[in-house]
Amino acid sequence: MQLKHLSQLLFTGIVLLQPAFAATPAGQGQIKCWQNDDGVRECGNVIPPQYTQQGYKEVNSQGTTVRKIERAKTAEELAEEKRKQEAVQLAERNRKEQEEKDRALLLQFSKEDDIESDRKAKLNTIDAAMSSIDSYISSLNKNLKDLEKSLEESVKNPATPPAQIVATKRNIENVKQRIRTSQNTVENKQREKDEVNHRYDGYLKRYKEVVEEQSKQEKKAPATTKPGDKDKAPAETKRPEVVH
Repeated sequence: MQLKHLSQLLFTGIVLLQPAFAATPAGQGQIKCWQNDDGVRECGNVIPPQYTQQGYKEVNSQGTTVRKIERAKTAEELAEEKRKQEAVQLAERNRKEQEEKDRALLLQFSKEDDIESDRKAKLNTIDAAMSSIDSYISSLNKNLKDLEKSLEESVKNPATPPAQIVATKRNIENVKQRIRTSQNTVENKQREKDEVNHRYDGYLKRYKEVVEEQSKQEKKAPATTKPGDKDKAPAETKRPEVVH
């Protein structure tokens, strides 16, 4: 209460001294006004250190505000401001990148059918590779059966050299490894097909969006003819008078 009473006295004293400031030449006698912890407005030539970050006003000898200093922002406010600024910058970069992608898309494809044709060509290439690998796997499976049959006969035959049996077993493992490798390649090719379809689905979707947006922009473009002009009857052309 004593602090609040003292602040009120200070403010009252400043108000009473205003006539003296009025006699001060222009550009001099500017005082600073701030709010204390009790919400009371205080004025003076020097701001107490505890209030320097809270913002204040500078007034001239006539009591007119000549400058307003905003309060210092908190660490949380500065962090939020930085976050918003970075978000805006990121959005702008993404917008420019998307514009570049859209331009490239329209240069690559002139119509939707072009997208589907390109998709089909890439899928056909992958299918051809998969068909070739499938044939190779079939050949390896046939070879594997022959080797397994040969191993079975060699084991039954007491006259078969042990080294021959070991070699046959090694060949069987080699063929099995090639089959596994080929099967992995087929699986990779299938994933490649899925990726192509996913990518071209995206091309097609974005192409439609860009074309639709362009159509909307063209409709918004100002018409050369004013509204209602087309409903007006054409002006009558006056024929030149014939002089006899």
